[in-house]
Amino acid sequence: MKNYILAIAAIAAITFTACKNDDDPIDEPEVYDVTFTIVEPEDGAVFTSGDELHMEVDFEGTLALGNVEILAINHTTDDTIAHITATTTETFYMIHEHADLSVTEVSECHFIVSAWQTNYADRISEEIDFTINP
Repeated sequence: MKNYILAIAAIAAITFTACKNDDDPIDEPEVYDVTFTIVEPEDGAVFTSGDELHMEVDFEGTLALGNVEILAINHTTDDTIAHITATTTETFYMIHEHADLSVTEVSECHFIVSAWQTNYADRISEEIDFTINP
């Protein structure tokens, strides 16, 4: 009878242990994601020709950022105002740069920030607009 009870206790212990392992969450690989904090310029900002464009962006990733980029484009004239790239193995990176603004007509511009690990086609981006008056 003792052997019977010990056998049942052993089977119960094994069963509960196996069930407990099934309930453990499986570690899923982290997904690459980036949060952009565009400090400057502000969305919808209006500048005057001759002003200086202050560009400040904080990049924060769930994994190492890899590559970061800021791009300011004047879509009225199809000119590139600024194009800055960097590589990093960190999960946080800050860019603070300046560019001179010079236009002869009202210019609609885009400020685009991006980050990607290894493949540019997989980049994550955010965009804001600003205007430059002559």
